[in-house]
Amino acid sequence: MLSLLDVVATANSWRLESASSRWEALERVQAEDAPELVLLDLVQSDADGLHTLRWLHRIRPDLPVVVLSHLESGAQKAEAIRLGADDYFARPFEEQHLQMAIRRHLVIDTGDSEMEIGSENIEQVGEDMFVVAASPAMRHLRAQAELLAQVDAPVLILG
Repeated sequence: MLSLLDVVATANSWRLESASSRWEALERVQAEDAPELVLLDLVQSDADGLHTLRWLHRIRPDLPVVVLSHLESGAQKAEAIRLGADDYFARPFEEQHLQMAIRRHLVIDTGDSEMEIGSENIEQVGEDMFVVAASPAMRHLRAQAELLAQVDAPVLILG
């Protein structure tokens, strides 16, 4: 998994760091030079890998977390989303899907207060239907709605 992530990071000029334990990851998230996004790889032998997600969300609720899992479980996906995951990928997954998810969640602050709507902010969802999501909050909401659409659960969106 790390070699795949290294290829994706190198191709996009992103800095990739890995943590060997959940405790090390939690320490890095609290550090002064904290990451802008976390890729949380749920290890198959770890019975409560989502516990780390729960703590990440408590420590930094604004930090985007993308969960990578070994199993395609609707229940695990729903629980990950409930605990604050911004995206969920079950193996095997396409490299470009992961790359697009990372780009969607990384926010680059240009210092400009106005946001320019480009083609990357417009997504076609039907023949004549589009979603325009220029702000990070709307992109986050769209990503969560897309994940939740795959789970049979009632959803209430307010705002």
